Amino acid sequence: MVAYTTLQSFRAFDLIYVLTQGGPEGSTRLLSYHIVQTAFGSGYFGQAAAESVIFMALIAGVTFLQRRVLRLMKADIAGTAS
Repeated sequence: MVAYTTLQSFRAFDLIYVLTQGGPEGSTRLLSYHIVQTAFGSGYFGQAAAESVIFMALIAGVTFLQRRVLRLMKADIAGTAS
């Protein structure tokens, strides 16, 4: 569930950009919006690329941990059912 929510927040970029552009005082600014602003707003393409790689690694790590926890929970449930 955590991995899904993280991926969905990355997909919310278009709504935030069109509606609030980061909102008042950056209250609706997501990491994906920050990456785009860093690249195209400030022209720091290298920094934006590095942030994207870190964000991808974060999503991969969260997904890995979630799958492992779910697998352990499934094994625990199967072990107690026997």
